[in-house]
Amino acid sequence: MRQINMIRQIRGFYDRQLSNPLSSGQIALWHALLHINNTCSWIEWFTAANLTLEALCGLSRQGISKARNVLKQEGLIDFKSNGTKATSYKLNILYQESTTSNSVQTGLQSSVQDSIQTGLQSSVQDSSTLNKQNKTKLNETKNMLAARAKIQQVYQEKIRPMDSPQNIDRVQSFLEEDVALEVILCAINVSARDGGRSATYVVRKLNDWKKRGVKTIDDAQKADEAWKEEFSNKRNGKKLENTGSSEYDNLGW
Repeated sequence: MRQINMIRQIRGFYDRQLSNPLSSGQIALWHALLHINNTCSWIEWFTAANLTLEALCGLSRQGISKARNVLKQEGLIDFKSNGTKATSYKLNILYQESTTSNSVQTGLQSSVQDSIQTGLQSSVQDSSTLNKQNKTKLNETKNMLAARAKIQQVYQEKIRPMDSPQNIDRVQSFLEEDVALEVILCAINVSARDGGRSATYVVRKLNDWKKRGVKTIDDAQKADEAWKEEFSNKRNGKKLENTGSSEYDNLGW
């Protein structure tokens, strides 16, 4: 297995950028592929789904296709289609690999000399620990990307099909605040039911639920019932003016 020196790889990329500049989208795609390859422990060929790249780069599927063609033409990457499966990618190394470094790596892998046996055992143990950490990190990244993709899908189906990536990200960002995926999806569905078809409405709903201590779907359903009762009491106590504002706005938000 090859090992890319990330710092030297990035430095090589930007040294090249000075003489052969790329667009911001092409730069974003290269960095996304570098990140994914890192989480895959630098395997030579790795797969990346378009949805994952769209989430990381903010590019459309067509934009990704154009950007990767340019990166390949410039000798920065290689890729091959796998039919209906995710495309396979390969990052080309952008710095001069040291012959000495390669010799040491080969020696460490094959040496059976007694004088370095202890060191090799320690190295294997460290490598095993690092691989476990990389696998854990990869799983966490995959889970996060899958959750973000699911939120985007439901949001576009229920709230606004052609909304901006920035607005969708406002809703997705609650994942980073440890709000459960199912709670976020529930908030989107409830917002659509109430006619609140905007990112602002969904965000207000989620913030309201956070204040109410919502952690699960059951909590969300109870919070929704409590909110409807509060809204009903407020409306019965004082007739609301028809101003075109949302129900949340009428609660003084």
